[in-house]
Amino acid sequence: MINMRMDQVMIKNILDDNKVVGYYSAAIRISELWYFLPLVLGGSFYPTIINAKKISSDLYKKRITQSIKIMSIITLPAAISITFLSSFIVNLLYGSAYTEASYYLSYSIWISVPFMIFFITNKLIYLENLIKISFYISLFTAFSNIILNWVLINMVVLEL
Repeated sequence: MINMRMDQVMIKNILDDNKVVGYYSAAIRISELWYFLPLVLGGSFYPTIINAKKISSDLYKKRITQSIKIMSIITLPAAISITFLSSFIVNLLYGSAYTEASYYLSYSIWISVPFMIFFITNKLIYLENLIKISFYISLFTAFSNIILNWVLINMVVLEL
């Protein structure tokens, strides 16, 4: 949850502009709709990966690779499409008053690409009983998220 909401908290505190936070939040809501896909696909991949692990190490690795490829094949074209259709999507869902949110949507949709791939990786961490590593990964991503948000939000401030 820290990773999913920290950007909005930091935008509010650094920019102190409720309008920007509103537009950004509206865009993020659309991006988050896309996150249901790993739940559906990951839920279908996971049993085949577990079964493959029982059969052989090579099949297990092959299923993991296939799962990541499928997630990539789906997410990359979708992210490209949503980037170019962001104005249309925002106007359709929120109306012309939120047109500025399309700018944020065209960038925030790209969060879904690593999210989809890491969804599979996270399942594997549990499957391999590497829970301690998962904790350190979570700490690293939270810390990285805060640093990157700070840098990127301040870059926006300089452009304003």
